[in-house]
Amino acid sequence: MGCSRELISLVSQISCLTVTRLHDDPASTRSNEAAGLMKQLSFLRQDLPIGLEHSEIMVKIAELKRLTAMLYLHDRVVVTQPGNSLVFAQNLRNTIIKAIEQLPVGIGALLWLLFVLGTSNLSSHKQAQFALNRLHQLEKSRYLGSFYHARRRVERSIHRRILLHGGGLQGIPEEDTTLSDNERWVSVA
Repeated sequence: MGCSRELISLVSQISCLTVTRLHDDPASTRSNEAAGLMKQLSFLRQDLPIGLEHSEIMVKIAELKRLTAMLYLHDRVVVTQPGNSLVFAQNLRNTIIKAIEQLPVGIGALLWLLFVLGTSNLSSHKQAQFALNRLHQLEKSRYLGSFYHARRRVERSIHRRILLHGGGLQGIPEEDTTLSDNERWVSVA
């Protein structure tokens, strides 16, 4: 999987928190839960069993997934950070992109990272193009439906934001009603 079970549990908690965001859960409760999750992610250590092949790449992927989980939490629940929250998220995106650039193109474990990155509030066309190019390269490396649908969903998200903001990439929540079932339920595991 390229990450610890603890990280999977934290990502699951983030997903549950995003659902409660849509209901009448008090904002202060969500904010406290989100801050607690961010703290756990900040201090999470993911150790690999000794003797694994390609352990250097696995360590990099595990760290990238931790950083991506922080971005996912920030973008989906809007966690307030000390200082400027937008700068925090932008630094996360830049760090994730730089790290992905150092990894081989056809690693399937990058799908979730690229999906979260591509659907986040990207601030530049260069970042958006990077996410789309890597998803396209991943899709070309293995013709799997999940790669195709993830790429299409990211394309749709980026194009929608560009159209709504006259060429800019400001964040706009995606409307689920305009998605097909294959696009709505993308498997990025």
